[in-house]
Amino acid sequence: MRSIAYKHLLIFTFVILVSSVVCGNVKNADRIQNQSDTIVTHFQIQLRKAEHAGDTIKIINYKQKMIRHLSGIGRFHQAYDNIWSLLPLVQTDEFAIEKLELFQKLTGLYIIFEQYEKAGSYIQQSFDLVDANIEEENLKAYHTGMIKGQQAWLLMKQSRNYEMAEKLLLEKLRLMHQAKASRNEIRYTNLQISELYLDMFRTEDAGNLLRTIYDEVGEAPMQIHALLFHYYGRYYKQLSKNDSSIFYLQKSIETIDFYHIHLDKRIDDLELLSECYVAKGDHEKALRYLLESKMLSDSLFGSKSTLNKELFEIKDKYTLRLQEEERKFDAQRLELLERKNQVWLYKLLSLIALSILIITVLLVYFNRQASKLRNEKLLLKKEQELEKQKQNVVLEVKNKELMSRALQMLERDTILNDLTQNIADLPNNDKTIGELKDLANSIKIDKSKKWEEFEIHFTSVNSQFFKLLRENFSKLTATDLKFCAFIKLGFSSKDMSELMGISPDSVNTSRSRIRKKMGLDRQTNIVEFLQKLEIIE
Repeated sequence: MRSIAYKHLLIFTFVILVSSVVCGNVKNADRIQNQSDTIVTHFQIQLRKAEHAGDTIKIINYKQKMIRHLSGIGRFHQAYDNIWSLLPLVQTDEFAIEKLELFQKLTGLYIIFEQYEKAGSYIQQSFDLVDANIEEENLKAYHTGMIKGQQAWLLMKQSRNYEMAEKLLLEKLRLMHQAKASRNEIRYTNLQISELYLDMFRTEDAGNLLRTIYDEVGEAPMQIHALLFHYYGRYYKQLSKNDSSIFYLQKSIETIDFYHIHLDKRIDDLELLSECYVAKGDHEKALRYLLESKMLSDSLFGSKSTLNKELFEIKDKYTLRLQEEERKFDAQRLELLERKNQVWLYKLLSLIALSILIITVLLVYFNRQASKLRNEKLLLKKEQELEKQKQNVVLEVKNKELMSRALQMLERDTILNDLTQNIADLPNNDKTIGELKDLANSIKIDKSKKWEEFEIHFTSVNSQFFKLLRENFSKLTATDLKFCAFIKLGFSSKDMSELMGISPDSVNTSRSRIRKKMGLDRQTNIVEFLQKLEIIE
C-alpha cells in the first residue's frame, strides 16, 4: 500500500510540476508573442506608407528590418515569405547589396531547416554576386567574409568538418579587419570561432576568446551579451563548473527575453540548465527546465519538426512554381504588347525616316552655307595676304630709294670733303685762291641735321620699326637705333662709318653690342632679322 501511495504521490507531483511549467511557459510565450506582434505591426504600417508613396528604397529597408526581426523571434516561415516577396524588387545591379543580404538570410533559414544543398547553392550564388557587382575593395572583403562565415556554419552543421570551418572563420576574421569592420562585428566573428572551439572541445581556446570579448564589452547590457553569456555557460559546463554555468545561462536567458533575439539559444540555454541541475542532483529543477525547453521549442520553433520541414519544401516548390507561372504570364503579356506595338513601330519608323530626310536636307543646306562661308574667309585671307605682299614690295622699293638717296648724300658729302681738302691744300699766293679757301671754310656738313632728315624719311616709310625696337629691346640706345636703321637698309660697315663719322672697327663693335642686347645667337643674320621685324609683327 505504501509503495502504491508513493507512486501516486510522484505522479501527482509530476503533474503539478508539468502544469506549472506549462502555465509559466504559455504566459512567457504570450508575452513574447504580444511584444513581437507590436513590432511587426509597426513595420507593416511603415511598409504600407512606403508602398503608397511608391518609395522602393523605404519598402526594401522596412522589409529587411521585418525579416531580421521575424528571424530573431523564431517566426521563420514569415521571414521566408517576406524574403521571397522582396527578391523581385532587388534584381537590378542598383540593389546588389540588398539582394546579397537576402541570399544570406535564405542560406541561414536553409541551414536551420537542414536543407544543406540549397544552403550551399545560395552560398555559391552569393560569392558570384559579390564578384560580379562589388568592386570597392573594403566592401568586397566585408561581404566575402560574411559569406565565408555562413560557409563555416554549414560545414559545422552538415559534415562537422571543424578543421575546414576553422580555416574559413579565421579567413573571415582577417577579411573583417581588412574591411575595417566595426568592433562589434569582429566580436561576433570571435564568438562564432569560440562556438566552433566549444564544439571541438578546445575549451581553453574558447575561454581565452570569451574573456577577451568580455573585457571589451563589460557589464553594460548589450545584445551581444545574449550569445556571450550563452557560450560562457557552455564553457563552464565543459569545465564541470555547474554553478558558474547556471549563472551565465540564466543571464543569457534574461538578455534574450529583454531584447527578443536569438530565441533558438534560449532553448539551448534551458536544455543546458537541465543538464547542470541533473549533475547537481536537483532533478526537480532539471525536469522543470527540460519541460520548458521542450514546450518553448514546440510553441515557437515547431518548424524544426519533420512535418514542417516537408511543408517548408512544399512552400519552396510552390514559390518556384509561382515564379515559373509568372514568367510564362510575362512572356504572354510581352507577346501581346509586341503585337500591339507593331503599328506604333511602323509609325515610328516612318517618323524616323521623315526626320532623317529633313535632317539630311538641313545638313546639306548648312553644309553649303558653311562651305560658302569658308570660301569667303579663304578669299578674304588671300586678299589680305596679297595686300600684305604688296605693302612689303612697296616698302622694299621705298627702302631701296631711301638707301639710294642716303648713298647719294654720302657721295656728295664725300666729294665736298675732298674738294674742301684740296682747296685747303692750295698755296695762298693768289687772291682768287684766298677767296676759294674762304668759300671752302664756309661749307660745313651738319651730320646731326642730316640724320634728322634721314630719320624723318625713314620713319615715314617704316612707320613701326623704331616703335617695335623700343618695345621689344628696351636696352637699345638712340645711337643703337641709328645703326639698326642703317643695317635694315643694307648699308655696309664702311658706309655706316662715313655716315656716322666713326671708324669701321667702331661700327663692327656697335653691331656686336646690338646683337648682344637683342639676344641674337651667332646663327641669326642681323640684317635679315631687322628687315623682317616689321613684317613679322
